[in-house]
Amino acid sequence: MPGLTHIGIAFLLQPLVPSIPIWALLIATELLDIICIVLMIFGIERMPTKEKAPIAPYSHGLFMAVVWTVSATFLTFMISNNLYMTLIIGGFVFSHWCLDFIASPMTYAYPNDTGKPILFQNSRKIGLGLWSSKIAVIIGEYIVTLIGVLIYIVWLIL
Repeated sequence: MPGLTHIGIAFLLQPLVPSIPIWALLIATELLDIICIVLMIFGIERMPTKEKAPIAPYSHGLFMAVVWTVSATFLTFMISNNLYMTLIIGGFVFSHWCLDFIASPMTYAYPNDTGKPILFQNSRKIGLGLWSSKIAVIIGEYIVTLIGVLIYIVWLIL
């Protein structure tokens, strides 16, 4: 289930930035997926399947990830006027692309995946390909998320 790792990272790192609400960190880490869903609704991007590679250059390409990060950073500063929060939110937004770069191409789940585009759909694709094995997916998606949620719960209790 794509996206769990990003959620896990938000929970894992929230104790390090306690002044920022968890909902803001969750939105920041999932912003690229939220944009992707909106673009899929309008038929601009396509979810990957076993037979077809994903088409998501406007939400998950490197260039557009930078555009979305800068936009979210600017919007955060305009709303909060808090430079610390602004930089943290911007970092969390861009962390999504960084994690996807490590995971892509995600050939274990999507055999035709070719990686993340640098610019747009027909540009060069990049990625380290960690999601090419079942064990990597289990560790990345489930173990990281479970550890993040557990650390967050313990932090709340203490």
